[in-house]
Amino acid sequence: MNLLALPGLDKMSSAFVRGLVDLAQRNGWDPSGIALVIYSESRFIPSAHNPLPGSSATGLLQFIESTAKMLGTTTAAIAKMSAEEQLPLVEKYFQMTLKGKVPDRFEDYYFPVLGRSDLVGKPDDTIIWSAGSEEYDNNKGLDGNKDGVITVGDIRNHMDALAKKAKGYIVVGVAVGAELLFWGAGAALLYMKSRKRRTA
Repeated sequence: MNLLALPGLDKMSSAFVRGLVDLAQRNGWDPSGIALVIYSESRFIPSAHNPLPGSSATGLLQFIESTAKMLGTTTAAIAKMSAEEQLPLVEKYFQMTLKGKVPDRFEDYYFPVLGRSDLVGKPDDTIIWSAGSEEYDNNKGLDGNKDGVITVGDIRNHMDALAKKAKGYIVVGVAVGAELLFWGAGAALLYMKSRKRRTA
């Protein structure tokens, strides 16, 4: 299975990469979609914490305290977990929020983090939040064209921009070929030099 070689993944353990792909396969998800959300939220830093006053957002997916409680833990506990230890929380969170939906676009993996799983599959012109709302103010960096609304298209553009930072793909599994190089610590993890990227 191919996984976008996003910045920072080269610093993660082979166990993390394998675990990320495994949880995606178990649920029929695209591992690159999950990886893009983690990259957007924390740059793969498990102890990442939102510095805004009063924010409890912590960890790979920037879990807030109420979400951590829903997952049976706390943000204080998450802050002490390794990236590998947080993967079951990542899986459980997406299972709870996607409720059986299997996204086929990168942007659809981001909507659960925004608390808007209802937007999976919606067209680009669907408005998520408008200027003046607290949600817009908290996420105004996602308003790419600064038109006062955050749309599904804005999220698509955000995810596509992140995907373009990938340096090819990590191929998880046994493979042979002239274009494949070993990547990471595990012999089963291979890095494929390629300019092709999925931006579905």
